[in-house]
Amino acid sequence: MPIPVVSDISGNCGTGFDPASIPSQQGKVFIVTGGHAGIGLATTRFLSSSGARVIIASRTQTKVDEAIKQLVTEDASLSDRLSYVKLDLSSLKQVKAAAEEVVSKEGRLDGLVNNAGVMAAPYELTEDGIESQFQVNHLGHWLFTQKLMPLLEKTAETTGHPSRVINLSSFAHNFISAYPLASPSFTSLADVNRTFEPTGWIRYSQAKLSAILFSRELNRRAETSGSKVRSLSVHPGFVRSDLYKHTSLSVLQRAFIGPEEGAYSSFYAAASPEVEEKGIWGAYLVPFAKVKQTTKAGDDAKLATDLWDLCGRLVEEKVGGI
Repeated sequence: MPIPVVSDISGNCGTGFDPASIPSQQGKVFIVTGGHAGIGLATTRFLSSSGARVIIASRTQTKVDEAIKQLVTEDASLSDRLSYVKLDLSSLKQVKAAAEEVVSKEGRLDGLVNNAGVMAAPYELTEDGIESQFQVNHLGHWLFTQKLMPLLEKTAETTGHPSRVINLSSFAHNFISAYPLASPSFTSLADVNRTFEPTGWIRYSQAKLSAILFSRELNRRAETSGSKVRSLSVHPGFVRSDLYKHTSLSVLQRAFIGPEEGAYSSFYAAASPEVEEKGIWGAYLVPFAKVKQTTKAGDDAKLATDLWDLCGRLVEEKVGGI
C-alpha cells in the first residue's frame, strides 16, 4: 500500500494572522453551530465584536445563556447581537425544524459556520439509525445548510457578495486514507455506518473528510448553477478543548493552542474580504488562515459527488427530503 500524502502536518504553525485586520461586519448576520463553547465561542466573540449579529445554534439553551452572559459581561454592547436557536444535530427532524425557525424569523444570513461536533466518540447510532459522528459532524450540518440555502442566496443577491458556508474539518481527515482495512466510501448507509474498530478515530476521520468534500462539492455546484453561496473548510489547529474527553490525547493539551487562536481560521474564512478577492472558494485552510493541500481523498470529485448524493437520499428517507 502506498504511503498516503499527509496534509497540514504543521498543525499549529501560524502566519501571524491578526483578528483586528478583519473589517467591520456591522449589519451582517451569522450562525455559529456550537457557538457557546471552545472554538465556537471564540468565533462568536470575534464575529459579534466586529459588529455582526450572531445566532448561536446549540442543543442546550442553558449553556448558550451562560455563554451570552459571559460575552455581554466582557462587552455590554454585544447584548443586542447575540441570540439562540435550538439545534440538535443528532436528530434530522429537529435540524429541519431549527432551519425552518431561522428562515421564518430572519431576513438575511451572510454566513454559516458549521462548527459543532464530537470527536472519537464510542460507536453509536442516532435516532435516525446513522453513525453518530458522521451525523453530528456532517450530515446534520449538510441538512441545516440546505434548508438555509434560500436565505443565504437571498442575502448574496442583496449584498452583491457571496454568502459563506464554513465547515470545520481537522488534521484527522488524513487518518482514513491511511487505514489499512477500508477505504473512504460514500455509496450507502452501510458505508458510513462502518465501525472501523478498534478506534473511533477513523469514524471521526470519515466525518472530517466529509466536511472538506462538502465544501468542494458545494462550490462545484455553485459554479455550475450560478449560485452565490460559496464554501471553505478549515482545520483550526490542535486546540485545548472538551472534544478530547473520549481520547488519550487530553494529557497533551498543554502544548495545544487556545480556543481564540483556534478560531482564527474560521473567522478569516467567514469574514475576511481577502477570501473573495483571492477567489479561494473551496479551499482548505489550516492555522492560521493558510491554504493547504488536502489528501488525495479530499480532492476526489467522485467521493464528493457520492457523499452529496448519499446525504440527499438519507435525508429523503429519514425526514422526507429538504
